[in-house]
Amino acid sequence: MHYAVSTTITEAYTLFGISYTKPEENFTIGRFHEICSQPKKIIVTSTTREKRRKSRQNIHFTSGWKRQVSLNDLFKAGVVTESTVTKIETGELEQADVEKSLKLYLVGEEPIAGLIMSDTGEKISIYNAWKQGLIRRGTSISLLEAQAATGRVIDVKTADKLSVKEASERGVIGGQFEAILSRAERAVYGYTTRTSPDTLSLFEAMKRGLDGLRITA
Repeated sequence: MHYAVSTTITEAYTLFGISYTKPEENFTIGRFHEICSQPKKIIVTSTTREKRRKSRQNIHFTSGWKRQVSLNDLFKAGVVTESTVTKIETGELEQADVEKSLKLYLVGEEPIAGLIMSDTGEKISIYNAWKQGLIRRGTSISLLEAQAATGRVIDVKTADKLSVKEASERGVIGGQFEAILSRAERAVYGYTTRTSPDTLSLFEAMKRGLDGLRITA
């Protein structure tokens, strides 16, 4: 006996998860049961995409001196372990999270940016604190040198980190401090000579006897 495909049969046909393009207009109930009793084959397609492995030489972090340092350099310096390097390379650890944990090594301790007046809450730069007679000149120079030694002078009003020249142009420091702080800044960034394009560390520059460099107690 043949039956026309009814809504009920069509719904049941679909309910059993059998794919079809066009149901037969007429088929036997026996054929329907045969189809429904057939074992179903389930194919699971993985949509997980394998993460591309990065190289430790190509993973870089930004230091407090606005310079790039590779993950491999940090490993050689003993700052990170081989296990951590592998996890970063495979994506198991996020680079941004690791960078936060390495802040002390990449940037160091944050220097004193300025003073806050206890009665008004006003923020005053170290230079202005000296000008107002709140601290001594030697103290102000020491605090500003600590800033310059991180590669940047801090604008206490905006929290911007500036080069010594930029700080002088904005009035964050006075011109009389610029030469002193520039020496501290160069000690961080290194020295160049007319005879070589290479950047020398402070120690290397002193060994070569560059003018104006000396060790002070």
